[in-house]
Amino acid sequence: MSAGPLDPRLLRRSPAARRYIGVTVLAGLVTTLAVIAVAFAVASILAELVAEPLRCSFDAQTPHLLLLVGAVIVQTLTVYAGQRYAQRAAQTVIGQVRDDVLGALTDPARTDMRSLVARRSRASTVLLAGLDDLGPYLSAYVPSLILAVTLTPIVIVVIAAVDLVSAGLIVLTIPLIPIFGILIGLMTRDRTQAKLDATARQQSMLLDLIAGIPTLRALHRAQGAAAQVKD
Repeated sequence: MSAGPLDPRLLRRSPAARRYIGVTVLAGLVTTLAVIAVAFAVASILAELVAEPLRCSFDAQTPHLLLLVGAVIVQTLTVYAGQRYAQRAAQTVIGQVRDDVLGALTDPARTDMRSLVARRSRASTVLLAGLDDLGPYLSAYVPSLILAVTLTPIVIVVIAAVDLVSAGLIVLTIPLIPIFGILIGLMTRDRTQAKLDATARQQSMLLDLIAGIPTLRALHRAQGAAAQVKD
């Protein structure tokens, strides 16, 4: 994956990823509208209760309450359906990418046996644990990213229509978010690389031990190898 928030190579290689992004964008827009409707309904109810105590009756607040309940239902259904779809789409995308990686590794025209042996530990790590890590990325990070991209500007426009000063304060604080995001990303990148290297070394040692088991058995040293694996 690249350093960007959404690697375009993933979209090019996996048709399921493109469909997933389209559905996620649509779900994000619907969720954004539902969140704005909830905020508007709650603000309207509280404002009228404070400014106009005579409108405290249930009948007077019925339109706002209906809007609030409807928006909450739409938001809940959208989030639930989006999460269910994200889990299934993530598994489909991972399967397509894994097939692509296996095809590249087993194609003699693209990978010769000598380079495959040299990269076997890293390749096995990517195929097993590495690609499985795409699950949380696709099912949690990408929907949150799309929701942040759609929700933030729309909410700022709505707030600016009501209170321009508050919208200006929000715009001034927004640049702090990518700064903290970059710092967290750099720390995560270094830890992920260190974890990948350690896992690759462990799998390489395990593969070497498995490959040497027939020889160890021939030399009647299988028990010593088993004890070494446990240690």
